[in-house]
Parts: sequence; structure tokens; C-alpha cells
Amino acid sequence: MDPAAQIATPVTRIADLAVPVGRSCALTFDDGPEEPWTGAVLDCLESLGVVATFFVLGHKIAGNERTLRRMVELGCAVEVHSWEHIRMTDQQPEQVAADIRRTSDLIREVTGRGPRFVRPPDGAVSHQVLDQIRLSGLTPAFWSTHAFDWDRPGAEAIVRDVSKGLRNGAVVLLHNGGGDRSQTVKTIPDIIHVAAARGLLPVPLGS
Repeated sequence: MDPAAQIATPVTRIADLAVPVGRSCALTFDDGPEEPWTGAVLDCLESLGVVATFFVLGHKIAGNERTLRRMVELGCAVEVHSWEHIRMTDQQPEQVAADIRRTSDLIREVTGRGPRFVRPPDGAVSHQVLDQIRLSGLTPAFWSTHAFDWDRPGAEAIVRDVSKGLRNGAVVLLHNGGGDRSQTVKTIPDIIHVAAARGLLPVPLGS
């Protein structure tokens, strides 16, 4: 794929994907399902009575089917990240299409619900990638704020940086796989507290 075809990662807000539900924000988690982090995230969400959106990797679903079903049972959305964490801009269009289809089919088989959105790994995107996502019948979804939690900068730094962009319509990027995510898990109550203080209701994307 021609690198010149790559474009900057688009910013995504709730209003881009659905009719906003009052004052709301969306917590999204990439790179799972992966234990123990995904289970810990779900425990935290359940204890707080809030929901999130999970962009999953297809090759990690086997053995974690119960975790995906729990996501749905808690009211969370399960969406496509990719089959493996390969930049879609490094793949041929037919491979992008195949990976999206393969992951979508498995999500539907396990949860009984088909996904609606695709988040390309690393947010790496091109016009060809966007075309393949749309041809699959799904919608590309990115984020409006993140805190580099994949680099484990510390829980305080994650909360601080997420809070900077936590406003009405915000889509927050976090991670529940790809390494030790204990810092991210630790931040969830504080992020929810900040959201509540700002009058924001966490909702799944597309709600």
C-alpha cells in the first residue's frame, strides 16, 4: 500500500456515530480480550454500574468466549479491532477485508450480536482502509482523547491526561490487553468520578 495514501487519524466523537444521549462520553478499550486485565476492567465497570466499548482482536477470542458474553451481559459493546494487531495500512485491501470479516463473524458467533464499528490498530488509516471498512458494512471509529496508557506512565498521569479531554461527546481510548494493564484498571474509578462530576454519562458507542 502506498504510504502516501495514509491520512491522519480522524478524531471521533459520540455525535459522529450516534444521536448523543444527553451529556455523555464513551470509554473504549483496545487489544483484548486478555486476562487478567479484561476481567478486572469488567469487574470494575460492573461495580460502578457503567458500560464501555471493547475493540477486540479476533485471534484472542478463542478461550475467552465467556468474557465476550459477559461484556454483552453487562450492556457493553463488542467491536472489531482487527484479527491480529497489524496495521491495516500495511496490508493489501483484500487482507483488510478478510480480517474484518473473520473477526466480525466470530464476534457474532460468540455473542449473538454483530459488531457495528472497526477501529484500525494504532489508528493507522488510509482512504483504502476506510473504503474496506465501509464495504464491510461497518463504520470506522477512532477516539477524541487518550493518555498513552499503553506506555504505563502511571495511574495519576493517565487520569490527568484523560481528564483534559473528558467533555461532552468524548471518546476515550484505553487498553485492556497488550501487556500489563494494572495501571489502566486502577484509573477507571477516578475517570468515572471525573465524568460524573462533569455531568457525563458513560455510554457504549452507537447507543
